[in-house]
Amino acid sequence: MKEKLSITRISTDKRETIPDDVPQEISLTVYYNGDHLLTLMCSPDSLRELVVGFLYSSCLINSAEEVKELLIDDKSLSIFVKTESSGNTGEKIYTSECGKGIMLSDLSEEILGERIEAGLKVSGSRIFQMQSELQRKSVLFKETGGVHGAALADSTGIKVFMADIGRYNAIDKVIGKALLSGLNLEDSIMLTSGRISSEIVLKIARCGTPILVSRSAPTNRAVEMAKQVNLTLIGFARGSRMNIYSGEERIS
Repeated sequence: MKEKLSITRISTDKRETIPDDVPQEISLTVYYNGDHLLTLMCSPDSLRELVVGFLYSSCLINSAEEVKELLIDDKSLSIFVKTESSGNTGEKIYTSECGKGIMLSDLSEEILGERIEAGLKVSGSRIFQMQSELQRKSVLFKETGGVHGAALADSTGIKVFMADIGRYNAIDKVIGKALLSGLNLEDSIMLTSGRISSEIVLKIARCGTPILVSRSAPTNRAVEMAKQVNLTLIGFARGSRMNIYSGEERIS
């Protein structure tokens, strides 16, 4: 979602007033079983999917069915979630996400103890096609230059696409949409436009998704974690080239 503003543009030999599209941003407060959990800075769409995805990737729920009630208050920009049981929210830590993303500090030990065993394999040419499809679907980015895109795909193509001002949020929206739609995260490929940090790897590993692809770079810790959980990690997937940092056996 976007808003049109009047701006001043200056170039080498010109000063002019022109209309410009900018992405919308809201502050979304999440209440979890009666307690304030966190406040997310995000795009104002697909909020249900965002929260379900965040709760799952933060190990607070194990399936969408555990969410018994999810109410959105449009006036206060708040979401109230009730689940079957209360997971351990732990200590909040700030991540490398722009705008102070938040994860729960006890995620690493829990998630990194499980290896991804999915035997999904895909050709390099198919990866390039999926990245091109991701770019085509990123209409809001083309219009504003201010959002990230993420998608879930299988061997036939993209099944879910989401965009958000935050790269973490975009991935959580995809996860939430997949859970709510009954899609199989463990036999899929996650695509993202953003940098791959360790927190992103944790989210993908939590889902058991075997392949993660980005047009941007991974960090060294992201690569270490990907190797630890047997995740195929691909960066700089642009045009007709890509770098495989771990799990190269899944790419033919």
